[in-house]
Amino acid sequence: MSGRPPVPAALVDALVAHQRRVGAGPAAERAARALLDGATVVATGQQPGLLGGPLLSLHKAVGALAQARRRSRPGAPVVAVFWVASDDHDWDEMDTATVLDAVGAPRVLSLGVDGAGRSVADVPLDPAATGRVLDALAAALPATERGREALALARPSSETTDLATWSTEVLARVLGDVGLVFVEPRVLAPWSGPALAALVRHADAIGDAVRAEVGRRRAAGLAVPVDPRPDEAPLFVRSAPRGPRLRVGFDGARVRLRGEPSAFDRATLAAALERDPSLGSADVVGRVLLQDALLPVVAQVAGPTEAAYVAAVAPAHAVLGLGAPEVVARPSGAWADERALAALAEAGLDARAVARGAPVPAAALEVATPDDDEAAALRRTADEVEAVLARLSREPGVAHALGGAVRGLRDAAEAHRRALGADAERAVARRRRAVEALRPRGRAQERVLSPVSIVARRGVEGVRQGLEAVAAADDFVVV
Repeated sequence: MSGRPPVPAALVDALVAHQRRVGAGPAAERAARALLDGATVVATGQQPGLLGGPLLSLHKAVGALAQARRRSRPGAPVVAVFWVASDDHDWDEMDTATVLDAVGAPRVLSLGVDGAGRSVADVPLDPAATGRVLDALAAALPATERGREALALARPSSETTDLATWSTEVLARVLGDVGLVFVEPRVLAPWSGPALAALVRHADAIGDAVRAEVGRRRAAGLAVPVDPRPDEAPLFVRSAPRGPRLRVGFDGARVRLRGEPSAFDRATLAAALERDPSLGSADVVGRVLLQDALLPVVAQVAGPTEAAYVAAVAPAHAVLGLGAPEVVARPSGAWADERALAALAEAGLDARAVARGAPVPAAALEVATPDDDEAAALRRTADEVEAVLARLSREPGVAHALGGAVRGLRDAAEAHRRALGADAERAVARRRRAVEALRPRGRAQERVLSPVSIVARRGVEGVRQGLEAVAAADDFVVV
């Protein structure tokens, strides 16, 4: 990062104001101001989501905070930045949240938004839809003090107008005043013009560098989730403010938007983005380059898929005269209470393996016909008495008494068996709930479950303690 121009003071002021707007806390404001004094950045991020998005957003956040602490030196501070990808228009992912209800079953909540290709930051919240989600959340969460705490934490502030801000508020409330700086493309937009224009002017060289690295990685047997087309730039353009994102492509010198001819050529589009950067919106490749052009990023905390595409984009940094940051794996884990862990252990199931998607034997989730030594002993005794009855059947009084004894013993054996069955059913139900909590909707918990659901069971302080364990772990952890 040597020789890099300082972060503009006005940009820092905008970041500080944004921390105040989303309730990130005084420590986040101080961290943002540290950029004026030459602080560098450990970045992470995620698309926003209903009720704060999935748990992995928190895991990324605490991973970035831990990395920033480890890298900071006297006179050389490092701050953690969380990039809220509010430019994203993948509403199928952002519009839903999964929570565990009072009995531990997953429930999916949704705003029901049709974004029509618009970024999440550009679509106003519908108060009626927001109210329906909060009512459904209240009905799902346990009717406990912690459940009420979770519900209060999930409510958007009175100034909140869009899902991106709402999502950020929830994350900030869960984390507390920890010094995490939240960033959004719209906050940085006034300073993004030159970087967005460069994505147009150097689109061919950027694409060539990424495709070459993708080819090298695939030849080495590595999966890479990006493969930019030769005729596309790493960004979208809005035809009007808050309009749909239109993919930028090329037909020679001419620009095509979402495959259709436009009034732009490459030069006029680059100039237009410099004049009005709010019209531009980086794609998955461009976002990495835009972030690293605007902020002094030394490391990126990323999940496995993200790390693969960040690594593929690394060589393209040189096209823009940037240094590529180090890629650091985010911490990863699952959340389970003691009852769930006990239920799994009782069946010989390892919670970590279940959480990571190991197959669960069908027999572990089925109620077997129960039996035990006591039931067998009752039946044997009944058989023995019945044999005596056969020998004394001519003695009416004795036969009657022995017949009653046989029936009583057999009834006792069956009653005991039913009691065992009820216990077995309850045990299997607990086991199923534990598996469902660790793999809600059959997916990794941290990719699906809302933090609000964990707050409803542990409280905010309990979640923060759990996050410390996640951040400190060297490997996947169950907390």
